[in-house]
Amino acid sequence: MQIVAIPLPFSAALLAGVVAAKVLLARRQRGPAGLFIGLFFSLLAVQGLLSGLKFGYSISLAVYLQPVLAMLVGPLAYLAFRVLRGPGYHTPGLRDLLHLPAPVLVAIIQWIYPAFPVPVDLLIWCSFLVYALLLFLMARKSPNSFENLNTDDMRTLTRARLITAFLLLLISSIDALIFVDLTYLNGVGTGLFLATGSLVLIAASIGALLMPTDFRFLPRQAVTSHSDLSAEAHSSVATPDDRALLRRLDLLMKTKKPYLDATINIARIGRQLNVPARMVSAAVNRCLGQNFSQYINHHRIREACRLLLDTDLSVTDIQFEAGFQTKSNFNREFRRATGVSPSTYRSSNASKPTD
Repeated sequence: MQIVAIPLPFSAALLAGVVAAKVLLARRQRGPAGLFIGLFFSLLAVQGLLSGLKFGYSISLAVYLQPVLAMLVGPLAYLAFRVLRGPGYHTPGLRDLLHLPAPVLVAIIQWIYPAFPVPVDLLIWCSFLVYALLLFLMARKSPNSFENLNTDDMRTLTRARLITAFLLLLISSIDALIFVDLTYLNGVGTGLFLATGSLVLIAASIGALLMPTDFRFLPRQAVTSHSDLSAEAHSSVATPDDRALLRRLDLLMKTKKPYLDATINIARIGRQLNVPARMVSAAVNRCLGQNFSQYINHHRIREACRLLLDTDLSVTDIQFEAGFQTKSNFNREFRRATGVSPSTYRSSNASKPTD
């Protein structure tokens, strides 16, 4: 257990606390979602602190609180991403309290029935698995679920949701290893597992610090509700209505070029076409096998290719002219579509006409 003497859990807690402060200070821009995200990282910070105190110094209060608060990690992560989908999907309210019975149960068990036949660690492990599964299911059922955000933010948050699900699985695995080690191996590897968990928290916090904090949502009336969709929206076969809607969408892209707006999102496109945003998403998916972000990026890359060959603008200027917000995303999407970098494309195709 000497490795625990290294203040790694406390360093991880400090970094998670910095993330929590950053998110909570930006809460006005995120609305209610900022509260859940801020609480999530605040809880991770407290968990890091309690883990250090529990395993490093055997503080009794930390021994009691750490498993109780661990039961809140999964619910806060899940609720944060539900709220981030926008007001058309989830509005914080009393029903969120339905996620509290499990933490309360663990608190009672810890307080009055320490010899409970089902180990508390098993309950924590199950909680993490359940909420990780809910995040995966949310991602699988709704690839364009952040429809009221621009395409770059939608892609960022979709990745963040999946990473959070993996994070919950990883933390639950580490917690299970610590339980087995303490129960059957006299804790010979607990210090190593605790250090690994701290490094995971540090990595997650650094990743969160690199994310933007200015996600902005459309008003409630701009967001499509689930009831706007017919049962056939779940089909994978394109219908005549899908193809007709896609032709309207293509015409909109050709005439008004909304993809040049870096803040464009599927909800705004739906309003321009006077149809629910999810019908746009379904039509693109069923007709082209793409999600909305990929469809928009296709048009942006075509515009970037044209600008590279027809103008003397710098690659950076073309990035913004084509509707991309970040250089990294532009370069990644351009290389994915063409197989080369923008500079290489310009130099190797300078004498060729564009499409």
